[in-house]
Amino acid sequence: MNEVVLSTVKTEYQSLIEEIENIRLVIAALSAEKDDLELHVCREIQAEYDMKIGCLEYEIMNCNIEIERLKLVIDYMQSAINCTEHITEKEINKRAEEILGDYLDELKKKAESMKKDQEYTENRAKNEKSWSDGDPESNDENGDRVNLFGNGDEKDESGEDEKEESDDALDKEPPGEELKRLYRQIVKKLHPDINPNATEEEKRLLDEAIKAYADGDLERIREISEMLDEGGYGERFEDTEEGIAGLKRLLERLREQKEKLEAGIRDIMNSFPYNVRDFLEDEDAVRAKQDELKKKIESCKRILVKLEQKVELLSKELKKAAYGG
Repeated sequence: MNEVVLSTVKTEYQSLIEEIENIRLVIAALSAEKDDLELHVCREIQAEYDMKIGCLEYEIMNCNIEIERLKLVIDYMQSAINCTEHITEKEINKRAEEILGDYLDELKKKAESMKKDQEYTENRAKNEKSWSDGDPESNDENGDRVNLFGNGDEKDESGEDEKEESDDALDKEPPGEELKRLYRQIVKKLHPDINPNATEEEKRLLDEAIKAYADGDLERIREISEMLDEGGYGERFEDTEEGIAGLKRLLERLREQKEKLEAGIRDIMNSFPYNVRDFLEDEDAVRAKQDELKKKIESCKRILVKLEQKVELLSKELKKAAYGG
């Protein structure tokens, strides 16, 4: 006699719980991917862009502002000479700088941004070197997009979302991979997209984890990971009409969060600096752009020389006018 196996029919409550758990895992993966894009990939692309192209654009920007400043100075000097106005070069320069204040502020911000990019690159290189010193076989990160939550094949037969790794396996784990693994575990527990009822302490820990991950600070990530318990989180609903209605509302909110994260990732990948990634990998295109910018810089410098000569001549006339001679 053949044995009849009755299939288990999931209730609406069970289906909702399962769908919520699945979408939470997706949200966690998207959140971690977005953080990785913002904190690592885009930072690295920005730093590389500044090194190859941004520094030249900055020089052009600086030259153009100086050209405009000298033009203003010339206009003020000529006007003062024509009207026999008593004004000093210092006052004229101050007027010109006040008019160009917004542009000078923008130039300053650009310089500060490039400095931060350089510091970021140096810090990452230092951390990666310390990892390599501790583990000769560790691999450097190449900046490729990484799914910090794996490929979805990590569930074991017990239903755990990540398989347990042996002590031997963890001992051989490259520091860069350990950093990502621990960070994604922290994100799963603390990220506001998944844990909207996080305590102030949990929010503080998440902020620290984000900073540590951006800096490649493996030791701090380890400390934060150890501070977190293994308990669950989130709202609990009973298998009642009211509980099911609550689960549906929660599921809808999670779907909205998922769509928002997906849109955010698309925006990042369609905007600067991510959208220049392919360009930076094309050595011929980069070289052509550098040549183009260097020609503009030389052109600007020629203009500056002429303007500086004009300022020098007007300066002498202004002094003569000031002394009545």
